[in-house]
Amino acid sequence: MIAWIEGIDAGLLGWLATQRTPLLDGFFAAVTWAGSLWLIAPASLALAWLAWRHGQRTAALLLGLGPLAASLASWALKLACDRTRPDTFPPLIPLPADASFPSGHTVQATAFALTLLLALHASGREVTVAMAAVALGYVALIGLSRLYLQVHYPSDVVAGMVVGVVGVVGVLAVHALIAPRSARLFQ
Repeated sequence: MIAWIEGIDAGLLGWLATQRTPLLDGFFAAVTWAGSLWLIAPASLALAWLAWRHGQRTAALLLGLGPLAASLASWALKLACDRTRPDTFPPLIPLPADASFPSGHTVQATAFALTLLLALHASGREVTVAMAAVALGYVALIGLSRLYLQVHYPSDVVAGMVVGVVGVVGVLAVHALIAPRSARLFQ
């Protein structure tokens, strides 16, 4: 099973290395920052504060804690797995110093997008298919940027999506256990 996954990882990274152009290099180097903790943490906290000020306590909780919980889970997995970064093809940005598995940018983007959709739902707004499609596109673009830039394996990105969802679901589960029934997001 591991050899099969490693084969897919190597094949996809090899193919992406053949697709490089100066335009795509610049595009993905810029796009990848939209999954950075330096952008997502302040955005999450600012949106949580706005939700809190408008009396949307559950939305504020999700926005404040969802990406944080997912990021903490990501760091724990990075420390536990200690997977080295891809080195078959030259990366297009400096390699981050931390471990490769899972993709932290993808974890953060997934958790941010999911908490944003859930926060909209919690505050009584209709979450449309278009909103969900934009959120999914954002996550996919961040994941693809990490692959194109050769700083993650595809399995890191897929795991990042899973960890992002699990981190948010963990916050929802704790919320369901401790929140009064009337304040729960899903009843």
